[in-house]
Amino acid sequence: IAYSFCRSHLMHGTEETIKTLKSKGYSIAFLSSNPLVIMEQLKEILGVDFICGNELEFKNGFCTGRLTRKVDRYVKAEELEKIITKNSIPKSEVYVVGDSETDIPMAEYGIFISYNSKDEEVDKLAEGRVIKEKDLRKTLKFIA
Repeated sequence: IAYSFCRSHLMHGTEETIKTLKSKGYSIAFLSSNPLVIMEQLKEILGVDFICGNELEFKNGFCTGRLTRKVDRYVKAEELEKIITKNSIPKSEVYVVGDSETDIPMAEYGIFISYNSKDEEVDKLAEGRVIKEKDLRKTLKFIA
């Protein structure tokens, strides 16, 4: 079910963007508060290197509706910091693509790109790197 959901809801240009970035040697992380089962499918479909997402509790094969791990804005930033530290990635080579205030804490770890945000603070933080179209390929013009 998660696989079918992901395939039918991929943002326009996602596969092409990931393929382009991977061909240039970039590692890709999807840090989200979406359920981890969704993030795992995106990792499989797109070849993403790192993921994190809310972990749902399952008992006897059924989802209880509770979380065993909640991923909020601060956890996303912590996960990004771990990836950067573990892989010795300089801040000048980290690009953070975000669309909401929950992505703001990650901005301190790299170059921030506002993608289709409806939040002025997010757009301002991007310092001109703002995309208002639903085509992920547009991010490539801001990435070295």
